[in-house]
Amino acid sequence: MAIIFLLAACDSSVPPAPVPPTATSGVTAANPNPTLAAAVSTATSPAADTPTTVVVTPTAAPPQTTVTDTASPPTATNTSQPTATVPSAQSTQLQPVAVSVPQQYSGFAAGSKINLPSGFSISVLAAGLHAPRMMALAPNGDLFVANMGAGQVVALPDRNQDGVADSVAVFADGLDNPHSLAFHNGYLYVATDSKVVRYPYANGDLKASAAAALVTDAIPVGTDHHSRTITFGPDGKLYIAAGSTCNVCEESDPHYAAI
Repeated sequence: MAIIFLLAACDSSVPPAPVPPTATSGVTAANPNPTLAAAVSTATSPAADTPTTVVVTPTAAPPQTTVTDTASPPTATNTSQPTATVPSAQSTQLQPVAVSVPQQYSGFAAGSKINLPSGFSISVLAAGLHAPRMMALAPNGDLFVANMGAGQVVALPDRNQDGVADSVAVFADGLDNPHSLAFHNGYLYVATDSKVVRYPYANGDLKASAAAALVTDAIPVGTDHHSRTITFGPDGKLYIAAGSTCNVCEESDPHYAAI
């Protein structure tokens, strides 16, 4: 086996002297391009006596690029946490105001006061409820309250607009800790500890016209934070908030402490 290397000059101004062809085992090396620096080798395969030619061409170096850093120097950021302060009654101009108690509720909150902004007043709308929780206004303006301790939903109409409920009307009862209410498309929805039910509602109704219909009972139960809060979103869907199983922990079940 014979190997022949031929080198061509890079400077094309002086042509190289011709190189006579050299034959080795029937193989002829061609004259390389004088404008390129190349190495040409010819070899005879020991097995088939077939020449193999390899041409290596240098790759041009990539153009140089200058990058100028125009970024502004980093600015120090204050990462300290703000300190919360509770404003005093004087700084927010709150004034102690006596609670106005109607005659029929004379034994309730007698002599009580509460701090309110200037121009505000407070009075008792209704009394005698048992652990009342969430409230909702009916389409006609009647106030409905989840009377949780009594297992009821009560209506507190004030048709003469005197600031005192005309009556405490039991709209529905026999409920398991009713907590939250929502009016939607002709129904009153009620969230209890273990389910959500609904009642047909027409303007002015003070008592349910039909029994409760089950909406869902697929909600988690059996926790200290057992109350459920409901609302309808702008998308028309019903959203249910489920409490956590503890006060300070990371829940393992994603259905708790969730909506």
